[in-house]
Amino acid sequence: ALETAPAFAFTAPTPGTGKSLLCDFMATVATGQPVPAMSHTDDPAEERKRLAAALLDGRPIVSIDNIERPLGSAALCSILTQTTFSERVLGKSETAVMSTAVTVLLNGNNLVLSGDLNRRALMLRLDAGEARPDEVAHTFSPVDEARRHRGELVAAALTVTRAYLAAGCPPVGLKPFGSFDQWSRWVRSALVWAGCADPCAGRAAMEAGDPHRDVAVAVLAAWHGEFGGGPTAV
Repeated sequence: ALETAPAFAFTAPTPGTGKSLLCDFMATVATGQPVPAMSHTDDPAEERKRLAAALLDGRPIVSIDNIERPLGSAALCSILTQTTFSERVLGKSETAVMSTAVTVLLNGNNLVLSGDLNRRALMLRLDAGEARPDEVAHTFSPVDEARRHRGELVAAALTVTRAYLAAGCPPVGLKPFGSFDQWSRWVRSALVWAGCADPCAGRAAMEAGDPHRDVAVAVLAAWHGEFGGGPTAV
């Protein structure tokens, strides 16, 4: 239903906190089953092929699991903000054009998103308050609960958006979220209207942790310290 939507990233300070489990819970609510996970690769060409294959398969959700290094991806940026994605078909001299109607999930310990991808994602931080959260005993399975109550959960989620649209989409005082206007109106504004927190409230903290931004700030600060604010010959 949405032309574009941001990626949803999950991070935690320690392994075993439940990042992958949360992705499986969300996928089970949306599709009825956990999501197949992709590994992260530093090779842009290989990453592009993997993402194209997932789009060709018609997957409703793409999940990149256990990301260990700062993630910046031109292919993901295109998928998140464009309605189609093109890639050459392996072994053939032809190009396939694919729909990008897909939800992108990312997760990793102390995950860092860099460059343009930082602006195209929302980050959720999980902290169990335990040194070994994987050793904590739990009395239920979130994925089993999602399977058992999927109808109720889907109806509840759709009701929030339906109620907001039926109310005439009243303004809720949010700043624009460039490239994701429709998502911001149907999902973000609907949640805030229903009394929830703004899903974009943590974007400033994400941008502050971008290593590309840190380098640019250091260069500009050094330049200003040397040359001031006026023009200078290179």
